[in-house]
Amino acid sequence: MNVMRKLRGAAGAGSVSGSSGSSSTANSSPGGNRSAPDLGATPAANGRSGEEALMDARVLVSLSTLKKLFNDYTHPREPLSEQERDGKLYEMLPLFCKVFSSCPANDMSEKFWDVVAFCQQVSRLMVSEIRKRASNQSTEAASIAIVKFLEVETTEETSSGWMLLATLNLLANGDVSLIQLD
Repeated sequence: MNVMRKLRGAAGAGSVSGSSGSSSTANSSPGGNRSAPDLGATPAANGRSGEEALMDARVLVSLSTLKKLFNDYTHPREPLSEQERDGKLYEMLPLFCKVFSSCPANDMSEKFWDVVAFCQQVSRLMVSEIRKRASNQSTEAASIAIVKFLEVETTEETSSGWMLLATLNLLANGDVSLIQLD
Protein backbone atom coordinates (compact mmCIF):
# COMPACT_ATOMS: atom_id res chain seq x y z
CA MET A 1 0.00 0.00 0.00
CA ASN A 2 2.86 2.41 0.80
CA VAL A 3 4.30 1.73 -2.65
CA MET A 4 1.04 2.83 -4.26
CA ARG A 5 1.05 6.02 -2.17
CA LYS A 6 4.57 6.75 -3.34
CA LEU A 7 3.58 5.99 -6.92
CA ARG A 8 0.60 8.31 -6.66
CA GLY A 9 2.67 10.88 -4.65
CA ALA A 10 3.21 14.41 -5.77
CA ALA A 11 2.35 14.46 -9.46
CA GLY A 12 5.50 15.30 -11.29
CA ALA A 13 7.46 16.07 -8.08
CA GLY A 14 10.10 13.44 -8.89
CA SER A 15 10.36 14.29 -12.56
CA VAL A 16 10.74 17.38 -14.63
CA SER A 17 10.36 17.61 -18.33
CA GLY A 18 12.83 19.67 -20.24
CA SER A 19 11.90 22.29 -22.78
CA SER A 20 14.16 20.64 -25.35
CA GLY A 21 11.41 18.20 -26.27
CA SER A 22 13.22 15.27 -24.72
CA SER A 23 10.92 12.49 -23.59
CA SER A 24 13.19 11.36 -20.75
CA THR A 25 12.63 12.41 -17.17
CA ALA A 26 15.36 13.78 -14.96
CA ASN A 27 16.08 11.88 -11.80
CA SER A 28 16.39 14.05 -8.73
CA SER A 29 18.75 11.63 -6.94
CA PRO A 30 22.47 12.42 -6.86
CA GLY A 31 24.33 10.69 -9.64
CA GLY A 32 21.17 10.23 -11.71
CA ASN A 33 20.58 6.54 -11.06
CA ARG A 34 18.60 5.60 -14.16
CA SER A 35 17.77 2.08 -13.06
CA ALA A 36 15.69 3.18 -10.06
CA PRO A 37 11.99 3.66 -10.74
CA ASP A 38 10.70 7.21 -10.51
CA LEU A 39 8.51 6.76 -7.46
CA GLY A 40 7.53 10.44 -7.36
CA ALA A 41 5.73 10.37 -10.68
CA THR A 42 2.16 9.21 -11.03
CA PRO A 43 1.51 6.02 -13.00
CA ALA A 44 -0.24 8.08 -15.67
CA ALA A 45 2.81 10.33 -15.98
CA ASN A 46 4.91 7.22 -16.63
CA GLY A 47 2.42 6.11 -19.28
CA ARG A 48 1.27 3.15 -17.16
CA SER A 49 -1.91 2.27 -15.38
CA GLY A 50 -2.04 1.80 -11.62
CA GLU A 51 -2.39 -1.95 -12.16
CA GLU A 52 0.80 -2.09 -14.26
CA ALA A 53 2.68 -0.06 -11.66
CA LEU A 54 1.48 -2.42 -8.94
CA MET A 55 2.70 -5.41 -10.98
CA ASP A 56 6.09 -3.69 -11.41
CA ALA A 57 6.27 -3.14 -7.66
CA ARG A 58 5.45 -6.81 -7.02
CA VAL A 59 8.16 -7.90 -9.45
CA LEU A 60 10.67 -5.64 -7.69
CA VAL A 61 9.73 -7.17 -4.33
CA SER A 62 10.05 -10.67 -5.81
CA LEU A 63 13.45 -9.79 -7.27
CA SER A 64 14.63 -8.46 -3.94
CA THR A 65 13.43 -11.63 -2.21
CA LEU A 66 15.15 -13.79 -4.84
CA LYS A 67 18.44 -11.94 -4.31
CA LYS A 68 18.19 -12.39 -0.54
CA LEU A 69 17.34 -16.08 -0.80
CA PHE A 70 20.19 -16.74 -3.20
CA ASN A 71 22.62 -14.85 -0.97
CA ASP A 72 21.46 -16.98 1.99
CA TYR A 73 21.90 -20.06 -0.21
CA THR A 74 25.44 -19.19 -1.27
CA HIS A 75 26.47 -17.94 2.20
CA PRO A 76 24.53 -20.08 4.71
CA ARG A 77 24.85 -19.26 8.40
CA GLU A 78 25.45 -22.92 9.16
CA PRO A 79 26.47 -25.76 6.82
CA LEU A 80 23.60 -27.31 4.86
CA SER A 81 23.21 -30.87 3.66
CA GLU A 82 22.88 -31.46 -0.09
CA GLN A 83 19.16 -32.12 0.40
CA GLU A 84 18.68 -28.84 2.30
CA ARG A 85 20.59 -26.93 -0.39
CA ASP A 86 18.43 -28.46 -3.12
CA GLY A 87 15.27 -27.59 -1.16
CA LYS A 88 16.35 -23.96 -0.84
CA LEU A 89 17.10 -23.81 -4.56
CA TYR A 90 13.68 -25.28 -5.40
CA GLU A 91 12.08 -22.51 -3.29
CA MET A 92 13.72 -19.88 -5.50
CA LEU A 93 12.55 -21.30 -8.85
CA PRO A 94 8.97 -19.91 -8.81
CA LEU A 95 10.32 -16.46 -7.83
CA PHE A 96 12.88 -16.55 -10.63
CA CYS A 97 10.23 -17.52 -13.17
CA LYS A 98 7.84 -14.85 -11.87
CA VAL A 99 10.47 -12.12 -12.18
CA PHE A 100 12.08 -13.06 -15.48
CA SER A 101 9.20 -14.51 -17.48
CA SER A 102 7.85 -11.02 -18.18
CA CYS A 103 11.05 -9.10 -18.93
CA PRO A 104 13.51 -9.18 -21.81
CA ALA A 105 16.02 -12.03 -21.50
CA ASN A 106 19.03 -9.72 -21.67
CA ASP A 107 17.85 -7.96 -18.47
CA MET A 108 18.71 -10.98 -16.32
CA SER A 109 22.36 -10.09 -15.75
CA GLU A 110 21.51 -6.45 -15.21
CA LYS A 111 18.81 -7.09 -12.62
CA PHE A 112 20.26 -10.20 -10.96
CA TRP A 113 24.05 -9.99 -10.82
CA ASP A 114 24.36 -13.53 -9.44
CA VAL A 115 22.51 -15.02 -12.41
CA VAL A 116 25.60 -16.94 -13.65
CA ALA A 117 26.09 -18.62 -10.27
CA PHE A 118 22.33 -19.24 -10.06
CA CYS A 119 22.41 -20.81 -13.53
CA GLN A 120 25.28 -23.09 -12.50
CA GLN A 121 23.40 -24.27 -9.41
CA VAL A 122 20.15 -24.86 -11.31
CA SER A 123 22.04 -26.79 -14.02
CA ARG A 124 23.80 -28.87 -11.37
CA LEU A 125 20.44 -29.64 -9.78
CA MET A 126 18.91 -30.74 -13.10
CA VAL A 127 21.83 -33.08 -13.82
CA SER A 128 21.60 -34.49 -10.30
CA GLU A 129 17.84 -35.12 -10.59
CA ILE A 130 18.19 -36.84 -13.97
CA ARG A 131 21.06 -39.01 -12.73
CA LYS A 132 19.03 -39.95 -9.66
CA ARG A 133 16.16 -41.17 -11.82
CA ALA A 134 18.35 -42.91 -14.39
CA SER A 135 20.61 -44.86 -12.05
CA ASN A 136 20.14 -48.61 -11.67
CA GLN A 137 17.22 -48.74 -14.11
CA SER A 138 16.67 -49.91 -17.64
CA THR A 139 16.69 -47.24 -20.33
CA GLU A 140 12.92 -47.41 -20.65
CA ALA A 141 12.27 -47.19 -16.91
CA ALA A 142 14.75 -44.31 -16.60
CA SER A 143 13.05 -42.44 -19.46
CA ILE A 144 9.65 -42.85 -17.86
CA ALA A 145 10.95 -41.67 -14.47
CA ILE A 146 12.60 -38.60 -16.01
CA VAL A 147 9.52 -37.64 -18.03
CA LYS A 148 7.30 -38.11 -14.97
CA PHE A 149 9.61 -35.81 -12.97
CA LEU A 150 9.48 -33.09 -15.65
CA GLU A 151 5.69 -33.15 -16.11
CA VAL A 152 3.28 -30.79 -14.37
CA GLU A 153 1.59 -32.61 -11.51
CA THR A 154 -1.26 -30.54 -10.05
CA THR A 155 0.07 -27.00 -10.55
CA GLU A 156 3.20 -25.63 -12.16
CA GLU A 157 4.50 -24.10 -8.92
CA THR A 158 4.25 -27.39 -7.01
CA SER A 159 5.84 -29.45 -9.79
CA SER A 160 9.54 -29.42 -8.95
CA GLY A 161 10.72 -30.87 -12.25
CA TRP A 162 8.55 -28.56 -14.30
CA MET A 163 9.75 -25.47 -12.40
CA LEU A 164 13.34 -26.62 -12.88
CA LEU A 165 12.76 -27.06 -16.61
CA ALA A 166 10.97 -23.70 -16.91
CA THR A 167 13.83 -21.97 -15.09
CA LEU A 168 16.42 -23.55 -17.37
CA ASN A 169 14.36 -22.50 -20.38
CA LEU A 170 14.39 -18.87 -19.23
CA LEU A 171 18.12 -19.05 -18.50
CA ALA A 172 18.81 -20.57 -21.93
CA ASN A 173 17.16 -17.54 -23.52
CA GLY A 174 19.31 -15.17 -21.46
CA ASP A 175 22.74 -13.75 -22.02
CA VAL A 176 25.25 -15.88 -23.95
CA SER A 177 27.47 -16.06 -20.85
CA LEU A 178 24.83 -18.27 -19.24
CA ILE A 179 25.07 -21.00 -21.86
CA GLN A 180 28.77 -21.01 -22.67
CA LEU A 181 30.62 -24.21 -21.97
CA ASP A 182 33.48 -24.13 -19.50
